[in-house]
Amino acid sequence: MIGELINGRYRIECEAGSGGMADVYKAHDLKTDRTVALKVIKKDYCRDPKYVRRFEREAQAVLSLKNANIVRAYDYGTYDSRSFIVMEFVKGCTLKEYLSAKKKLDVKTAVGIAEKILDALECAHNAGYIHRDVKPQNVLISTTGEIKLTDFGIAKDADATTKTFDGKNVVGSVHYISPEQARGGYSDARSDIYSLGITIFEMLTGTVPFDGDSTVAVAVQHIQDEIPAPSTVAADIPLSIDRIVIKCTQKK
Repeated sequence: MIGELINGRYRIECEAGSGGMADVYKAHDLKTDRTVALKVIKKDYCRDPKYVRRFEREAQAVLSLKNANIVRAYDYGTYDSRSFIVMEFVKGCTLKEYLSAKKKLDVKTAVGIAEKILDALECAHNAGYIHRDVKPQNVLISTTGEIKLTDFGIAKDADATTKTFDGKNVVGSVHYISPEQARGGYSDARSDIYSLGITIFEMLTGTVPFDGDSTVAVAVQHIQDEIPAPSTVAADIPLSIDRIVIKCTQKK
């Protein structure tokens, strides 16, 4: 798609990233003369109603959410039978990439990032959306230090009855998944808070609390095992922060 002009307006410049369901391109909006990110559903999924509906839900969510800590969306459409979302282009890296370079963060930095993610989640929850996939890979850090929550690809309406397990695959990233998602139960705003607790744990310690040889093994740990206090893994973490992480990640 490099060099193509999408709907007479968006000129594709280069590929910016790729996920399970969509490819992301850096593009130039000829109408507004600004750089944007174009998220395009992959060809493998563009004719699958399940994935098209998921992509449409993401577009619906991001277009309706206006918050400084959520990646902003400008437009939604189709091109060559493939749905796309036009979003702000955030120059920087993901929180996961940042952690890979830094290993772990000091308490002040971790708390500051967590507050920004919470601000984004509060906006989403107040609007009736549950993210369901909060993790460092879905948090962007701009070169100017802005924190942006992104990828509402498996978000759902808070009142919807969508389960987070389809009988074969868990919906959400297993290392950050809440116990109810791992069991295939119904998720709500508290599911996002659990995942944020795991993210805070990783920011403070440089590791996730549970790991294993398979996704099932990790999921079972989220269901059965208690999250250790971050201070048992990394020194100099205040008791108050330990309590916040433990509160976020309570099984009930």
